[in-house]
Amino acid sequence: MNPPTLTKLVDRMVSDGLVHRQVAQVDQRQINVLPTALGKKRMLQIRQEVQEQDAEFQSLLGKEEADKLIELLRGVVQ
Repeated sequence: MNPPTLTKLVDRMVSDGLVHRQVAQVDQRQINVLPTALGKKRMLQIRQEVQEQDAEFQSLLGKEEADKLIELLRGVVQ
């Protein structure tokens, strides 16, 4: 992801109340992006949804076929 796109994404997440920026203590030129309470809550919700979808795929395909699908998808992403 190029820097301007990343900056816009973080700006949007800040305005949505999901993260906040904090100047790094060691190197003040660096900015840390930390999740807010709302951001942590949303992250847990998303993780739960993904786990439910994974379980559904596994029940439909079976474990072996679901694992094959995951490997194929990883190959597409890389």
